Amino acid sequence: MKAKQLQHDGIILDGSLFIADRERETLIRSMDSNTVIPFDAIQIENGVASLTLNSVKKELVDKESQLLLVRFPAEFLSKSFRPDADDFNALNALSYKENRNALLVDDAIVRRLEGTLPRVNIEGNVYQVDWENRRLSGEGLADISIKSRLSESPLELAKSAFHYDLATRQTVMPDFRASVMPDNIILVFLPDIRWIDPIGYARSTGLEDTALLPRYPMRGDTTMLKSVALAQTSFADVVEANRKKEIEAAKKQVIRRSRKR
Repeated sequence: MKAKQLQHDGIILDGSLFIADRERETLIRSMDSNTVIPFDAIQIENGVASLTLNSVKKELVDKESQLLLVRFPAEFLSKSFRPDADDFNALNALSYKENRNALLVDDAIVRRLEGTLPRVNIEGNVYQVDWENRRLSGEGLADISIKSRLSESPLELAKSAFHYDLATRQTVMPDFRASVMPDNIILVFLPDIRWIDPIGYARSTGLEDTALLPRYPMRGDTTMLKSVALAQTSFADVVEANRKKEIEAAKKQVIRRSRKR
């Protein structure tokens, strides 16, 4: 399906992509065309369309299903539906704020579904995030192997980290015997991969591509990774301890030499 058509006709309900057939007045699940929701089964009140889904099968609910209320703009069902980028952003922001469990297919989602990889920025160096191969790769840059620890709290994004040399633009392992703080080395924090590439992570685990989007929104094409200078980490204590050891060793050497005279 072409990008423009996907944006016009696609809607994500509880993480499943549905395509609107406005001529036949139905929503058809993208990965299972047998799952169909007729427009006349959707309730509309004050401009908001709502329905209750089986949260496992993504079908209209019956009495013994796991209930999930889904709400989205009623205008989506109209043949005249023609939102612009600002409309997508505003409507999806409202959906996250009110836990509506429904998202319109915006530019960022379309690009990722079509294969565009998200990017991260490390102090001006831009890498593509290739979660399938567990690496960061950038033009003229050495690949960086990555791992990502999962966190259920958005406040605990920085769960894995690596050392990065700004001069060579490569990952490094600091010398824990050093008595002088090395220049140009920073500690880079990699968030839970679901916050960087929810579609790629879902795909890698066998979930529907859009399954995680209701909880983990697309954050644009490029994520700025948090970093701190090595001197601001616990490595500074290691260097200071080594420096003191060297001073003590030098003093003892002076004493030994003086006794030999």
